[in-house]
Amino acid sequence: MNVFLLMRMKENIDINVGKVLTGQKSLEQMGMEIYKEILEVASGKMVKSEVLGHDEQFCVTRLP
Repeated sequence: MNVFLLMRMKENIDINVGKVLTGQKSLEQMGMEIYKEILEVASGKMVKSEVLGHDEQFCVTRLP
């Protein structure tokens, strides 16, 4: 993740995966952090966008 983007939007970003690129965390450590976050969210924790009141739907459309 772009460090400058993270600093500008840190109130919207739940996990900084850029730590792998900067060497702060190994890929395995980051994978475990993501896994734990998924479990917490599945158990009811609100993600940052929900806390901020964003309710936009995200949809990927594939064209033939």
